[in-house]
Amino acid sequence: MMHPIPTTTETAPLRSSAASSVAGGHRVGLDLLRGVAAVFVMLHHAEFFYGLAGFWAHGYIAVDFFFLLSGFVLAIRYEGAMREGLRARTFLALRIRRLWPTMAMGIVLGAAVSGLDGVPITALAVQTLVQLCFMPVFAGRFPVFPLNGVQWSLLVEFVANAVHATLLYRLTTRVCAALLLPTAAGLFLLVYREHSLAIGDVGHTWYAGFVRVAFSYLCGIVLGRWWQSRAVGASSLAAPERRSLAGRWLSTVSLVALPLVLWLGASSIGSLRYFDPVIVTLVFPPLVWLTAHATLSPALTQVAGRLGAISYPLYALHLPLIRAGEMVGEGRSSVALAAIRLVTLAVAVVAAWQWAVWTERRARAAANAPSASKTGHLAQA
Repeated sequence: MMHPIPTTTETAPLRSSAASSVAGGHRVGLDLLRGVAAVFVMLHHAEFFYGLAGFWAHGYIAVDFFFLLSGFVLAIRYEGAMREGLRARTFLALRIRRLWPTMAMGIVLGAAVSGLDGVPITALAVQTLVQLCFMPVFAGRFPVFPLNGVQWSLLVEFVANAVHATLLYRLTTRVCAALLLPTAAGLFLLVYREHSLAIGDVGHTWYAGFVRVAFSYLCGIVLGRWWQSRAVGASSLAAPERRSLAGRWLSTVSLVALPLVLWLGASSIGSLRYFDPVIVTLVFPPLVWLTAHATLSPALTQVAGRLGAISYPLYALHLPLIRAGEMVGEGRSSVALAAIRLVTLAVAVVAAWQWAVWTERRARAAANAPSASKTGHLAQA
């Protein structure tokens, strides 16, 4: 079963001028983790297609990590604007403008691969149109988005965005924090019923996606509000050299923690029934909090920026490319097949980078256009 990650591509400085000096460097660490997790998810899906041992067996919980990141980043960037009058429909239009084109390219790639695999052209055209409109198809144990299975997580995150823009931003942080308990309980109930969080992408468990996003996205909002309210004060209390030393230690811890958590899934610990919700509720939130306070070296900052830039394109494009690689390698020798698979993964990374560069150029051109409005600048912020 394939399980994608949603991600935000928010890489520009935070809107809060009070915290901007603190925010810029700290968020680079989140970009780094986002990129690393995206690579891990690609390997998780590759493992599924290649029929290999489950070294990345619990890679699907990266989807919850990205829901958490999304709530964190969007709370910091947009809640102030929401309280000042940014309408829900404007916010959602900004999200669609940022997320839809890349996912649309992933859908078109998926359609092309399915066409080469013999899917009738009429059915393929209808399914492509349906997915471009983000309309799920419910068919029992089959994916709700068959051309590119990762799309389900974007849809449930978009629903979370809508709830955020219409309701959650109005709630106090205390109320949002109180809601974490029942939403966390929902994750444990899911695992009690379904045995893991490897659910949400197919018809009969699609409801689970909304349970999964409820806790992580809400927790991200709470952490984002706490971080934003404390960032400036905390930065003024500690001496620069102490902040720098603490930041370097935090960056080391956060970089090691995420791979270790995902690799634990392949060990005997990963076989424990409630491994998934424990990691999602008790490990991921402090990991995001620590990483938000991490300070990276200049070299690592550049790496983080590149990984953050490719994370969402890699998420949206890798699945059809892996499928295409398997079609090319069908019937070939084991050595040739292994080479094709390695090339396929490399092509996915290069394609993600090229798409990221192209979309960044388009975004800059739009931001610099004479007719660019305040809303346009918000979209690029």
